[in-house]
Amino acid sequence: MEDVPAGGSSTIHVSFTPLTLSELTSNAACVSFALGFMSLDSKVSSCIPGKVQRAQGQDLEPLRLDLQASVRPAVLSVQMEEEEECLEFCAVASDLIQGEPHNEMVQRKCSITRTFQLKNSTEMPLSFRLSTQPPFSVLQPRGGVGTAGCSSHSLPSGENQLLLLQPRHNKQVG
Repeated sequence: MEDVPAGGSSTIHVSFTPLTLSELTSNAACVSFALGFMSLDSKVSSCIPGKVQRAQGQDLEPLRLDLQASVRPAVLSVQMEEEEECLEFCAVASDLIQGEPHNEMVQRKCSITRTFQLKNSTEMPLSFRLSTQPPFSVLQPRGGVGTAGCSSHSLPSGENQLLLLQPRHNKQVG
């Protein structure tokens, strides 16, 4: 509640933080309103001649501010380093089993790293996590040309760190 004294003014800031809408496929409108009431400090003051003057009258309807916000689905595009390149995985299960010395050598020899470009083409920052299932792993999100505003440049192993990609920016992930 905000009290504004007679002859005074006040600024009110309204913040909109939507819930996560997992099923969102198109824009979602969120509608709300705020009410403002005008009142006198005491009814006795209004009865004293000359004490209170209100040209607009008494018992006025509340002031209503209609608020509307729009939630758009987040779009994070993933692009291969080379446009014509496709990503396929072929492996024998025994090659992926850890523990035996010769298998570790095979794993290192067969290890392939691919780089992806993540692009935020929206006008809002996107928060996300990079995660994979074994035997795959995310090596490191890297900064590069056009990545100013990215909040993280490394992904500690074992952590599922939240990354932030600013509007109209991209991030390279290997």
